[in-house]
Amino acid sequence: ADACQFRCEATYLKELLDEGIVCLITGSKFFSGPPFSGAVLLPTSMAAEIESSIARKDCPLAEGLDAYLTPYDVHPTMPKLQKFLAISSQDKFKDAWANPGLSLRWLCGVQGIEDFFSMPPDIVDGFVTRWVEHTKGLVRECGPYLEVLSVGLGNDGHVMKGNKNSIVSIIPSVSDPLTGLRRLSADECKIYHQLMGKDCSSMFSNCTDEEKAILSRTCMLGQTVKLSKSLSILRIALGADMVNQALAVYKLQTQDHIQMAFDIARVMEVDQIVVRKMALVNRKWFDRPQHVTLLSEIDTMFAPSAPSTSPCADLNKISASLKTLAKAPDSC
Repeated sequence: ADACQFRCEATYLKELLDEGIVCLITGSKFFSGPPFSGAVLLPTSMAAEIESSIARKDCPLAEGLDAYLTPYDVHPTMPKLQKFLAISSQDKFKDAWANPGLSLRWLCGVQGIEDFFSMPPDIVDGFVTRWVEHTKGLVRECGPYLEVLSVGLGNDGHVMKGNKNSIVSIIPSVSDPLTGLRRLSADECKIYHQLMGKDCSSMFSNCTDEEKAILSRTCMLGQTVKLSKSLSILRIALGADMVNQALAVYKLQTQDHIQMAFDIARVMEVDQIVVRKMALVNRKWFDRPQHVTLLSEIDTMFAPSAPSTSPCADLNKISASLKTLAKAPDSC
């Protein structure tokens, strides 16, 4: 089961595991931890089966698995798998390689997870419901430039926090001088996404001081999703960090409801700024001349032939760097 968003009740994961279903989780996404902090939860029966099968001559585990998974990434209740993954046959894995990056990413994510689950569940559900309705209301107020796309909860909706989909999907539209009001294409939504994450106060003409202040804000949205040839959306998602901030008084074990009201208002204000900037960018989409130049510059970032300038994309350099580390695997 893909539970990487983890927007469900923790008890639901236990139910899946009790039914013998493997679950994928992550400390990122909803819990707002570093990317690539993933984990696999195995049912007890499956873990026992893996342990017993390792001793057989026809061991089903793939060769080369130890290049991607270390013995330190496996729970101590699976010692045979730990030994299988060890580069050396020594019991204490003195020569086994470690993946400190994964450990550090999880270390960053665990704090937010623990804070989130320390909150009273009914209070969390109430805040989730309030946030979803508030954010959808903000989007509807910005019509016709912004439109809420209704997304059902699906078969597992009853286990979602607050019984709500805490990802608000938004359809952006612009007033085209040639065709009138129309929805942005997938490529335009990618540009739009870039604009939201930048200070674009100097990129549009005829802006008031208030509009420049709004356009200067850096707002992080979910990546563009292309649903069809004619429909692409962007998303505003509730994160556990926002819940932790809004309900911080419960972590302090106080009953300061006035402080909680201020904390909730601050979280809601951030979403108001995001939605206001979205609507303003839509309204000024065809402003000239700065906007035309901007579109031309950003569009090259999505050209298929555009070379990557990111050092993280150079796998040869990454592999060479890893091989300089002690006991690093031959491949990455």
